[in-house]
Amino acid sequence: MRVPRLRQSSRRPSKTRGITPILAESEYIPTTPATLPEDKATEALKLIDILEQDEDVQRVFHTLA
Repeated sequence: MRVPRLRQSSRRPSKTRGITPILAESEYIPTTPATLPEDKATEALKLIDILEQDEDVQRVFHTLA
């Protein structure tokens, strides 16, 4: 798979304006949060917590409000 490179013109404006990037990665931002009944939400949050504790899992995204 070929990874596209940023053109020099894309990088230059941030340097000329004195902007230093802190982080350059993608992040999932939910646009439609999900709501669950309290018992189901508690169960889902327990599962999310278990996943977050797993050393093989890097990030967990969810849409619970």
